[in-house]
Amino acid sequence: MATGKITKRTIDALQAGAVTGFLWDEDLKGFGLKISAGGSASYVVQYRMGGREAKTRRYAIGGHGSPWTPFTAREEATRLLRLVAQGIDPVESDKQRRREAVDLAFSNYADRFAADCKGKDWSTLVTRSLRRHVKPVLRDKALPAITRNFSARIRFSRSRRSSL
Repeated sequence: MATGKITKRTIDALQAGAVTGFLWDEDLKGFGLKISAGGSASYVVQYRMGGREAKTRRYAIGGHGSPWTPFTAREEATRLLRLVAQGIDPVESDKQRRREAVDLAFSNYADRFAADCKGKDWSTLVTRSLRRHVKPVLRDKALPAITRNFSARIRFSRSRRSSL
């Protein structure tokens, strides 16, 4: 494995030489640069969750270019490695965040809830109430992120509408 200081100058030299492989940073263990056959460069973090017997995992920070420079990618790698040291897997937390954004979005949940209501009058009332009062405020907010502050905003928006 090649090690060296990851700088703009070394990235330019590796891209010009059409070298494929990894360059691991000599200062920050686990931070590296992946160069593909086409000359594109992307920043990665390599880590293990659970010690030597655990599988090595890689997390792609992003491709070289805006916004990822060697400096910003090194800062992001430091943040990610700090999470790993705390026992938080960055790959799993990303998957969890995406799942919350899609599966646990309030609008999807509200639609499923309204569809499960029994009785035509009750279903109509629930659908209308959610559509008029709750969905405009909560929209696609993830369910675990909804707190009491959002309840107060719902009440405020309803009282403001009724006074108009």
